[in-house]
Amino acid sequence: IYTRRDRARLKLVLMGKSVGFSLAEIRDMLDLYDLRDGQVTQLKVALSKFSEQIEVLEKQRSDIDRAIEELGRTVEIVGGMLKAKEGEEA
Repeated sequence: IYTRRDRARLKLVLMGKSVGFSLAEIRDMLDLYDLRDGQVTQLKVALSKFSEQIEVLEKQRSDIDRAIEELGRTVEIVGGMLKAKEGEEA
């Protein structure tokens, strides 16, 4: 039912979504296939967008790591406070 081109485009859409691109961004990159310049423009744009997305994901990872550390410290503090309160009641 689907052509090789359709399957390739669907694969790119799924890959793009899995790494955080919006459907509009994916559409813009796929539209570059039709420029008939041997994909030079598409490859340049894709490389730029991929590099930008790596930076975004690395920042998110850093933010998540920091949040996990803060929550870990808070769990220790609150756990200690709860243990002390439970010790007072005994």
